[in-house]
Amino acid sequence: MPGASGSVGGLNELELSKPPRVWPSFATLGLALLAILVSGGVLGVGVIVKGGKDASPAELMAQPGFLISAAALSQVCLLLAVWLLPRLFRDVGEAGWRERVRWRPERFSVIDVVVCAVGTQAIGAAALSALNLAQVKGGLLASMSGAAKATSPAEFAWLLVFGAIAPGLAEELTFRGLVQTRLVERWGVLAGLVVSATLFGAWHLDLRQGLMAMTMGLWLGWCAQRQQSIVNVAFAHVLNNAFAFTLTRFADQQPETDAPVMTIALSLALVALGAVVVHRRTRPGPQKTDPVPG
Repeated sequence: MPGASGSVGGLNELELSKPPRVWPSFATLGLALLAILVSGGVLGVGVIVKGGKDASPAELMAQPGFLISAAALSQVCLLLAVWLLPRLFRDVGEAGWRERVRWRPERFSVIDVVVCAVGTQAIGAAALSALNLAQVKGGLLASMSGAAKATSPAEFAWLLVFGAIAPGLAEELTFRGLVQTRLVERWGVLAGLVVSATLFGAWHLDLRQGLMAMTMGLWLGWCAQRQQSIVNVAFAHVLNNAFAFTLTRFADQQPETDAPVMTIALSLALVALGAVVVHRRTRPGPQKTDPVPG
């Protein structure tokens, strides 16, 4: 009819043509970081007041009790933010929260988890060797290795829960699920992967760890994009964190190689092999067609 605009499901053509909003994802990330910093600051002040003496952030992070408490607080803040704020900002959609963050359990695969985890370790090893060559030093996170070594068995178990399992799930729900999904929809795959991985690196608030996290974020983001799900990369992230904490806890020192260039080359070759596997496993197969009448 003249003067009438077409509509689909109650939405007019103008609404359907609107690009997806990205500010709710950035706002969720910013508010989560603010909550983590405030809660961590309150916890630090409480520890200092109780101890009766001043302590730098590095000294606080070197204390197992504070490290575990701070990790628990940060993960609670991040999980609450990624769960509640998208609903508050009306950034979920009719399909629901799980679909919004691409948590699709039906796409879980042990093979895909292992491939993603091995690739994450390999690209992390390549980044670590490159940072050693560039003599990039760590800041606050360097003191965390000492705290991990000083933990009792019970404390180390809690450290694995709040330092490996919870971050692997919470960070993937946030960065590869909430943020990357929306950025890819708005800006395309390349820009979405690069920006979300850069934000993931900056999230660690440490130059050395942040650069490593950014390279791992590119790999995990690409795997999640190929698989159209964050389930496998989340479990791969958990395995990577658990391996790192276990190595820090029981190894005499962080392994360094006398041949960093060779380590980089071999690690990148392993990543390339993993990429081929992921690509082949996510490539759509031949479509069934109706039989042609004889």
